[in-house]
Parts: sequence; C-alpha cells; structure tokens
Amino acid sequence: MEAHSLISGPGVQSEGIHQTSKKLIPNCKGKGFTDLFYGDYYDLREEPQDEKLERETKAKEVCSTCPLIKPCRTFALRKEEDYGVWGGMTPGERREFLKWYKTYYPNVSLWDEDRIDKLVDRWKKRHRKKQTKAESTIPRRFH
Repeated sequence: MEAHSLISGPGVQSEGIHQTSKKLIPNCKGKGFTDLFYGDYYDLREEPQDEKLERETKAKEVCSTCPLIKPCRTFALRKEEDYGVWGGMTPGERREFLKWYKTYYPNVSLWDEDRIDKLVDRWKKRHRKKQTKAESTIPRRFH
C-alpha cells in the first residue's frame, strides 16, 4: 500500500503531484519504504522502543529532503492519521501538535500548508524547550 501517495487537497492532485510544479514525486513513493514509515510488526505495541526510534528517525530523514513534506504533513494532520511517519512527524508528535494547535489556534484552518508549517516549527521549538527543561529537573545520577 502506497499510503503516502494519497495526498490530496488544494493545489495537490490525488496521485500526490503538486499542480503548481513539474511532477514532484514524494521521496517515499515506490521505494519499498512501507516498513520504514509504518513498522513491520503486526501489533505496533510489540515493536521494541529502540527499533521504533531508529526507524522513525530514518523515516524523518527521508521526509526532510522531500519536496512534498508540507502537503504530506498537512494531509496527515487534517486526517488525524494514527499510523506512520507523515511529513516528518510521528503519530505521537502529530497527536501532541494537534492538542496544542486546537488549544492555542482553534481558528486557523488546517488547509493552509504554509501557516501550518510555521505553527509546526513554533510547536517544535516549544516542545524542545519543554523536553530540555524536564531533563534539567532530573537528578544527574539518572541521566
């Protein structure tokens, strides 16, 4: 299943090619990345945490250079996609972002890719600060 090729919405055709450009193809399309983006465990709760982190990091690297990262991420956020790395975000990151977004920006449309991209950047900065602050409150012997 090529789930990442199902991007749709304003400015994007159903086969995942941006209308305003010359046939942009997602980095993940047709390259056998399904296990990388979704994991190869039938029950994802059984996937060892270190394998999951490594897999998601590699998938994010593929996304980082993709010409369609914005529409892909916007699609996953609009659909509240529960599985897989989409637009460089894991399911957990998307859930956390949407919770933050709905609290602080309830009137901003999820159809505005550029605005959502800026909000994701803002959220990531806040998220990193919270993680750093939480880590600094843990006694040194537990690091």
